[in-house]
Amino acid sequence: MLVVDPEAVDLHQLVRLAGQARTARSDAVALRLWEQALALWRGEAFAGLDSEWLAAVRTDLDQRRWAAMLDRNDLALRQGRHGALLAELTAAAAACPLDERLAEQLMLALYRCGRQGEALTHFDRTRRLLVEDLGIDPSPPLRDVHRQILTNDPALHAPAAVDTVETSAPGDEPADPSRVAAGRCPTQLPADVSAFTGRVEELSHLDALLHAARSREHRDSAEAAAVVISAVSGTAGVGKTGLAVRWRTGSGTCSQTGSCT
Repeated sequence: MLVVDPEAVDLHQLVRLAGQARTARSDAVALRLWEQALALWRGEAFAGLDSEWLAAVRTDLDQRRWAAMLDRNDLALRQGRHGALLAELTAAAAACPLDERLAEQLMLALYRCGRQGEALTHFDRTRRLLVEDLGIDPSPPLRDVHRQILTNDPALHAPAAVDTVETSAPGDEPADPSRVAAGRCPTQLPADVSAFTGRVEELSHLDALLHAARSREHRDSAEAAAVVISAVSGTAGVGKTGLAVRWRTGSGTCSQTGSCT
């Protein structure tokens, strides 16, 4: 009998990450966990293999992935990431046009991107498919989103800012509200690279810059309010993102919000 560490099996990792995401104390932490779970998906499970048992397992995995994607979408939309999510929502809706929860998410993203007409058109298309293929009308939640779009309901407007700071683990205590800056951008950073090695000199230099910036915070002067910006440059593929994320992860109380461009 082959004995395998559960953490070496991506299915077990998916189940663990999904459970942590559902019990996370903040949207930022939950979103990061959902992103990690979805990143485990690398195409069709058991591709090229066929049996009744494998077909059932494949279906179960597909359903788990789809549920994780929908939960991730809700969190991302709640954090104002409609623009970044729009292309993926459009592709998913084309692949599964009868999923009403997905239709709600796509309509909301389109509306927030200033494409109200396309959002209404998608509702009409979804309603027609539901009637023609299933003989049913749209569900109340989907009809509610349609009505809100028609009336420009303020409840659909994108959040102006995300005021939560991502914690390092789902069980951590919430951040001190006095330390949360208004207008903080949502967490859109990739996960840390587990196999990261080297770059000791660069990491030490970034640590020194952070230490100097924190020291200035305690000074009663205009200099204390200055923003320190550090840029990591290099050719494509040299590991700039990996370096930045590793330093972010290992910098202790350093804020873990922002985006990678």
